Amino acid sequence: MPAKRPQPSAEEQQKSLAELRSLYKTEFDKGSKADGRPAFVTFLLETARKLRTDPVAQFVLYREAYQKALALDDLFTVAEVIDELERTFDIDGYVFRMNLLTSAVKAAKGPEERLTCVHFVLHMADYAQATARIEDLGRLAGMAENLARTVPGKDAKAQANARATELRRTVEEFAPVSAARQRLVADAADPAASLIDGKFRCFVQGDWTHGLPLLTQADHAALAAAAKQDLAGPTDAVKPAAIGDAWFDMAAVDPALAGAYGRAQYWYQQAAQNLDGLDKVKVEKRLEQIAAMKLPAQLTAKGDAATLASARSLLTRTKPLSPTDVLAAITPESFRTQGWTVRSNSLRADNNAFFARFQAPLNPTGEYQVAVQAVRYTSSPPCGPLVIGLPHWQSQFLVMIDVPTANKQYASFLTISGLRRPEDNPTLKTSNFTWLDVGRYRTISCAVRRREIVVRLDGQPLLEFKGDVSKLYLPKDWAVPDARAMFVGTHQGGLDIHGWAVAPFVAEDGTELPLLTDPQQIRNRTFLMNRLPGQ
Repeated sequence: MPAKRPQPSAEEQQKSLAELRSLYKTEFDKGSKADGRPAFVTFLLETARKLRTDPVAQFVLYREAYQKALALDDLFTVAEVIDELERTFDIDGYVFRMNLLTSAVKAAKGPEERLTCVHFVLHMADYAQATARIEDLGRLAGMAENLARTVPGKDAKAQANARATELRRTVEEFAPVSAARQRLVADAADPAASLIDGKFRCFVQGDWTHGLPLLTQADHAALAAAAKQDLAGPTDAVKPAAIGDAWFDMAAVDPALAGAYGRAQYWYQQAAQNLDGLDKVKVEKRLEQIAAMKLPAQLTAKGDAATLASARSLLTRTKPLSPTDVLAAITPESFRTQGWTVRSNSLRADNNAFFARFQAPLNPTGEYQVAVQAVRYTSSPPCGPLVIGLPHWQSQFLVMIDVPTANKQYASFLTISGLRRPEDNPTLKTSNFTWLDVGRYRTISCAVRRREIVVRLDGQPLLEFKGDVSKLYLPKDWAVPDARAMFVGTHQGGLDIHGWAVAPFVAEDGTELPLLTDPQQIRNRTFLMNRLPGQ
């Protein structure tokens, strides 16, 4: 992965912004008006992606897109910009995410949105604590407490409240730490100051790299001995389990050193791989004990540096999207209505099934592309539609193919709200014949972007929508349990689904992926290389 570029200086950014305003005067003027702001955000983001050879201009355009989207409460776009910025530039992603979190908490209305915010807050609190951003802990504690009052589920409430209490305690504990660090500037070997700062780094932040050397010179004999043994590492005489025992026993005796359980877990995990008999049983039991304690994440990070999850995954509680063969990912638990049969490499919808829906076991977020290969196996009863349900930033919408009309034609369209008559739908296409013929395999590919939806049939454009995607909606008859999921469906359609794939347009490392026009492409080398581990 190429090295990240440094963030341009303020002077460079100011000069570049002036040049961009002059070059794209028309677009900036339209973007200054209320009705032109959403389209302007799209313009900024798309232009930023094109200007790879001008890093200063690219950064400025990303920054403008971030600020404008934040002002519009277009939080999915904000998350997307953060992730793209972070892939290319060396920025403080924590600050960007904190702004996103603040807006997300204010915008959260339903119970699921508030639950997502709880997880977001807890993740940011773990990172802030691990990286000594003490100034934000009180603010994060307040967010956790406020969300706990309305979030669904006793476990989530208890977790949020417990974490808030811990964060406030950390803020109180940091005052003597700050004073100790000032003393260490004057005398780097001060035993008392080393003890205070070393305990905070190790047992609160999980920063063993910097905390252990301080503990070796602390005026606490047991801690100093354990730290020296830890830094020396395993030897023929001292095994990993013995290093873990030293930390475990110390934490068991003194509750103030409970953070030492995290280091014991680290060494026990190293030891478990090479033990057998009673020694292995003892270590496994202690690992079970530690797991049951539910220690803060920074104390169980196996010595790794604290990392931030992608902004998109924090906002949506979904994993980053990677190229996925949806049919291969289906499990017996995947939601489906009556009328579906799961075969080895396909799905079959009974030709008498009403509003048959089959929900995918994953939720794409942001901009993405889907390809479905379908074949009609019967024309009796009269051919019903193929339905593809897709999520966008606000909710879900449908791609409808082969809907029978009153005048014996067939219609294809996207579902748009607020229309007085079906013929007012700007995406409507009609034909005297079905697009999906009996026995003929056809591929429908859908490109879902921020302000544009393009549907192709066998690679040729069929339907297109440009503008405010919040106008797209999901009719109640086609609702599925997960309002963020994609699905396929039919109504008396007699259809087989022989391929179903989904992929982002850009991989996590910034690599542009090919346009997905066939589900079988998902097996190509380019897509395979960009799958997440375990997929």
